[in-house]
Amino acid sequence: MAETDFSDRQVQIINAAIKLIGEGGIQLLTTKNLAREVGVSEPALYRHFSNKVDLLRQVLTYLRSRIVQRLNEVAGSDLSPSEKLRELVIRQFTAFSNRPEVVVVLLSEGLYQNNNELSAFVFSIMQVSSSYYLKVIKDGQKTGEFRNDVTAERITFMIMGSMRFCVIQWHLSGFSYKLLPKGEELLDTFFTLLKS
Repeated sequence: MAETDFSDRQVQIINAAIKLIGEGGIQLLTTKNLAREVGVSEPALYRHFSNKVDLLRQVLTYLRSRIVQRLNEVAGSDLSPSEKLRELVIRQFTAFSNRPEVVVVLLSEGLYQNNNELSAFVFSIMQVSSSYYLKVIKDGQKTGEFRNDVTAERITFMIMGSMRFCVIQWHLSGFSYKLLPKGEELLDTFFTLLKS
């Protein structure tokens, strides 16, 4: 299935699955709970997804398509590398703020530990995301906006790792504070360290 070929019902089921995982982890994602959440019978779910792994694969495919769309909007803009980096970070933190349950789906290491295919899928989402940040950093180094005495790969690793740590802390706190101001603080630190 292509990343944009979801029916309205499939998107509804996917979003309900994301909500359930966010509320109680993978254990809460049962056909009974999902059918109740969507308002359909359990057998009706199987018209859209063959099993739980297939559903999780489609959840990740759907989320990846949303992430790539957001990244492409920034990458294709006429913004400077500094502005692009700011926009990438702010949009990511805003997306998590708007849907905290997605944090559980994408950043919980143990969620897919028993399924190599799903673990690899999550890893591929991380790789795709980091490739956009890497390009922005390289572009900023070429224009002289960012320092070039540290490799773009290392800078990207530090940015992505810092963002991940910040979001996981927010999740573990029970989403007890606003994430976006923390993202803006992090951005200020990035720019202090990146200045050429």
